[in-house]
Amino acid sequence: MKRIRIIGLSVVALLAFSAFAAASAYATPEFTNYTINGNKENFPAHFTSLGEKAKLTTKEHEIFCKTTLDLGFILPQPSVTSSMLGDIKFTFHGCELTGFGGGSCKSTGEPTGLISTPTYLWHLGTKVEVETKPGSGKKEKAVLILILTTETNFECESLAGVQKIKVEGNLVGRILEKDAKGNNQFNNARSTVEVEFIQEAKGVQLDRIFQFTLPFEEKKELDLKTSVNGGAFELSAEEASGLETLLAGTVELKA
Repeated sequence: MKRIRIIGLSVVALLAFSAFAAASAYATPEFTNYTINGNKENFPAHFTSLGEKAKLTTKEHEIFCKTTLDLGFILPQPSVTSSMLGDIKFTFHGCELTGFGGGSCKSTGEPTGLISTPTYLWHLGTKVEVETKPGSGKKEKAVLILILTTETNFECESLAGVQKIKVEGNLVGRILEKDAKGNNQFNNARSTVEVEFIQEAKGVQLDRIFQFTLPFEEKKELDLKTSVNGGAFELSAEEASGLETLLAGTVELKA
């Protein structure tokens, strides 16, 4: 498989692709049927995402955060009644560099332990079959979701001095067909959508192959990368599970 990077993919290009995918017979999964109190509404739809125990790992480092509280939108693209993309701003709380000599982490201007990211774009991908947990052998259908990160910087205290962390690249997560309680997340009106990011091994994301739509668009192998104190970037992985909750109403993930 050809290795292609889409770091820096422009918003214009992403919107243009969404319009193309919507017209395809092999259209990407999409959010639709946004309702509030039984009344149909147009996108955008605002949501919050709550989660516990997020961590960022490389081969040499691990940053652990106790909770996440994130805000975002399901945007009106390709139309006001259907959406394949949106934005999200992650906020991680209680963050620290783990291991001997590690200390608290924070973004510039934020309280100790709080890492706040820029606002990222996200885009739904194809419905695929994934391994539910690394090495489990158990498969389940899922819709992939691509987070197009922009350069993100924060600092962590340590016995060796302040460690300056820079993260860039792309992050792929999944929305499983069944949520943690066994309820169907596809083709069903829901006020919540569970999203998870899983690492296969320390510094290696489990979901790295992403495709917007079939069969026209080539698969891409995507990586998240981290640099410490201006050093070379190395592979890194994010692990987190969350509950994305619409502030009002329900949507349907058509997949």
